[in-house]
Amino acid sequence: MSKSYRGGIPFARKYAPPEKAESYIQERIFLSLKNGADCALEEGDTVKKYGMILGKTDSSPAVFSGVGGTVEHIYRIGSRVDITLLTDPDTEVEVPFDAPEKNIADLTDIELSSLLLERGILPLKKGKRDPRALTVDCSSSPYNDSRLYVCRAFPEEVLLGAKIIMKLIGARSCNLAIPRSDLDAAQNIYDHIPKKSDMFKIVLVKDKLPATIANLTVSALYNVEVSAVKDIIDAGYPVVSPLYCLSCYRALVDGIPFCESYLTVAELGAELDVFRVPFGTSLKSVANPSEGERVIRAENLYGAEITEQVMTERTEAIAIIPNETAKAKVAKECIGCFRCIDACPSRISPIDIFSSVKDGKTTPSLVAYAASCFECRACSYVCPSELPLAETIRKFRHDSGLISLDIEGEDPDFYDDIQEKEAEHE
Repeated sequence: MSKSYRGGIPFARKYAPPEKAESYIQERIFLSLKNGADCALEEGDTVKKYGMILGKTDSSPAVFSGVGGTVEHIYRIGSRVDITLLTDPDTEVEVPFDAPEKNIADLTDIELSSLLLERGILPLKKGKRDPRALTVDCSSSPYNDSRLYVCRAFPEEVLLGAKIIMKLIGARSCNLAIPRSDLDAAQNIYDHIPKKSDMFKIVLVKDKLPATIANLTVSALYNVEVSAVKDIIDAGYPVVSPLYCLSCYRALVDGIPFCESYLTVAELGAELDVFRVPFGTSLKSVANPSEGERVIRAENLYGAEITEQVMTERTEAIAIIPNETAKAKVAKECIGCFRCIDACPSRISPIDIFSSVKDGKTTPSLVAYAASCFECRACSYVCPSELPLAETIRKFRHDSGLISLDIEGEDPDFYDDIQEKEAEHE
């Protein structure tokens, strides 16, 4: 009888304790402003921590610095403006925003949206349908602990931030989707829900549910099918991350602008590290890979390789993995443990696809079979032989003309309407 991993992906996740999320500050940060931005700074100007770099517009949030420093260079190429800031952790902190003049419950939707934009956050839009409920997706992956870390470290702030978002979009209830294996996080959230409140509900989901793919979260929670190309907010099922809830709370209640977030740095077989990282920080500098390793951007689970990318509001996790050439040298043969099959959320057999591609036995039926792959990399993560399963399947899908869900610059949580708003103002 073969082993069955009923708990989901068979890995021992090593949680980062709340006190481990130290702030990571590199020597320079790089901020790229929106096209057409009119930056008032000049080279040599001093910027305080939380100081404003660029004011808000009707469709763009204000830009702030997550660390103090001096403007080293300003690059103006056409309508584009890029700023390099020479950081100084000892620089004075800018006075945070005052609390809103009205209670948040008394603010209109326009006033609330304006306040969020003013403090660096692009607010959720109202959908074409009334929301059935707000969903806070707390799911994780073998190399992304940022969402669950925030739930464990700031449960009350996450709940209050969710209330702010519910007020904005008109939702009357909120479901928090938490993996079944993370009962400690679920209990932590539950302990902070008012005892008589029926506004919040914790829903335990399978660990095999790929994190950050909002349409799959909606399907799992509400037993409905929402196409990946359809706007889930317009469909009445808005999904946000705990990081977004926390940023809304801090911006409106604590007066801290949205200019830094939490980043998981994962290395296979090692403990997950979570850092508080200012926007504009080089992701490679945080990971610091050694020779023979490369860094992938993991917030959308598809392993897009990092070149010179920096920390943004959409970044949640990065992973350090061996180069394909280095991995090929140490790769072993399949031992028939079938862990890749147990870990696969699509219930396909990654090792069969890998073997067929390796032997050159690719057929139209194999292409159709590989079309079900989510490219979540779970198979490569759990493989004890370190076979490049995910890399091989991804390359096969790409070479076969299959459409990848890895859309550059798009985030399934709360930035779906950026391009739409930009088009309206052009």
